Amino acid sequence: MKKIRTGCALFFLLLFASCVPADYSGSLADRGESGIGGTGQLADKKTGIGGTGFIAGNDGEVLGIVGRITGFGSILVNGVKVEFEPATPVSLAGRQATSADLSVGQVVEVLAVNSNGTVRAESIGIRPEVIGRISSPAPDKTAFQILGQQVVIGADTILPATWTNGPPSGATVRVGGFRDAQGRIFASRIEEGLLDEADFLIGVVQSRFAGGAVVAGLPVTIAEAADDFQVGDIVRISGGYRQGTLVAKTVERDRPGLFQVRVDRLLVEAVPVVGPGGGFRLGVLPFRVKDMSGLDPDRPQVEGMPLLFMGVMDADGGFNLQRISMGPAVSRGAAPATMGQGRSPGSSSTGKAPVRSPLSGPGSIRRMGR
Repeated sequence: MKKIRTGCALFFLLLFASCVPADYSGSLADRGESGIGGTGQLADKKTGIGGTGFIAGNDGEVLGIVGRITGFGSILVNGVKVEFEPATPVSLAGRQATSADLSVGQVVEVLAVNSNGTVRAESIGIRPEVIGRISSPAPDKTAFQILGQQVVIGADTILPATWTNGPPSGATVRVGGFRDAQGRIFASRIEEGLLDEADFLIGVVQSRFAGGAVVAGLPVTIAEAADDFQVGDIVRISGGYRQGTLVAKTVERDRPGLFQVRVDRLLVEAVPVVGPGGGFRLGVLPFRVKDMSGLDPDRPQVEGMPLLFMGVMDADGGFNLQRISMGPAVSRGAAPATMGQGRSPGSSSTGKAPVRSPLSGPGSIRRMGR
């Protein structure tokens, strides 16, 4: 009975979000082709988020934003224009990076402040779900594995421009995107990694054993700090992949609320999944949705779509949901000439029939030709 109730609640959640009006006050506005500016201000109805400023909150409030980069000028994440400076700290899988490493389609974690209606980034973290070497590419070129993780290429996935014949086996890549309830990663962007880049994985700890753990279905051996996390925790692991096992060099546990400081308002793009013991988690993120009441069941269903969750964290780490919407579409505005080559949109075609994925639909990453 509990499983039935949980399944029904998820069904209603997806129904509700699929038809939220795109122009209501403070929500996603018209998904036009107008690109973005460089002001860092809340977008108007022709570029992203309009209305009263509900999403960005009040002057001085701290914002936590997790979602795809969908345009440049500043960066456009979840429909919010976020201004940043060349000196703004940027990280990639926990290591130091620069603004030149930012690209359309990447999933990022942005800590920002509302300053008189202008959203300014304090830090930007590029969040790949997995980094490693490609194995077992599908014959139809629409899927492959990395570190035992299934990666799905959709019709709108942004691919490296050098991929002329599908995923090259053995190539090192970084994959940004969203996991579904089965743990598959539906890629929003795949980009080439460095030859000597460490393997990397974000996942849920499923079990523990002496000297290690199973994370996202992958055995992980851990030399130190083995008692710093528990089953059900979300961890980020960097190390080396050896014969079906990830040998960890560093293990970091995501804290509730994700960011290192308290945030006043959260804007999170994720696929809702049922967590251990019931309840809903926002993808592989340390956010648990507390209150599912008030959802309108009289909506047509959209399965597996990444949704935009707006809310606040309470004192015990619960995510108090205030609004749900479909995610923003990608702006077709060109990246500034001063940006690095990492911003190039690359290719979005596999040369095969498109895969129906959670990213193929309203608010998805669109084809980004040069």
